[in-house]
Amino acid sequence: MRSLIVPAILAGIGLAAFTPLVAHADVTGDTFIENYSWPQPGSTVCSSGTFVAGSTSVTDCQGAFTYSITNDQLTFTYLDEDSGSYWSDAPFNGPIFTDLSESLAGYTATLDPSSTEPDYLNTVLTISGSSLYVNWQGEGINAGDTVVVDLSNTVGATPEPSSLMLLGTGLLGVAGITRRRLFGWAR
Repeated sequence: MRSLIVPAILAGIGLAAFTPLVAHADVTGDTFIENYSWPQPGSTVCSSGTFVAGSTSVTDCQGAFTYSITNDQLTFTYLDEDSGSYWSDAPFNGPIFTDLSESLAGYTATLDPSSTEPDYLNTVLTISGSSLYVNWQGEGINAGDTVVVDLSNTVGATPEPSSLMLLGTGLLGVAGITRRRLFGWAR
């Protein structure tokens, strides 16, 4: 029976090496949809359709800017040649990014200091459920401006079910070995 303990331990170590330890801790690989809304968040002007975060840069439905989402940032680059103009002053004027794969409830969004346009410091970023709202009402616009939004997952990583099962199996093995040593092995 002792000859089975060493292979069982080696098999457990091998499984642990190839088992992911945490669930999805960022948005890479998630499917998003971008809807541009004005003058209220529910008033969709147009939609760029769905895209996968981390895969490519997308041009918005109006052709005004490109955006891309990585594991922890959303980057906008303004394309329009109407430099020096402003987003109209309405209660809401901007894109809404909805994660179709998971809730964004554990995330926070903040404006990154690497953004090239100081006017964007007033941009209101809100996360509600699975959606990130970027409200640009009254902000200045210049061609080539870059706005970077940092996304942070404030909730700790969640263990995968397979990791929990591996941990449980290991604990059962330790309990069995302890029991055998305490109470002896009956043959």
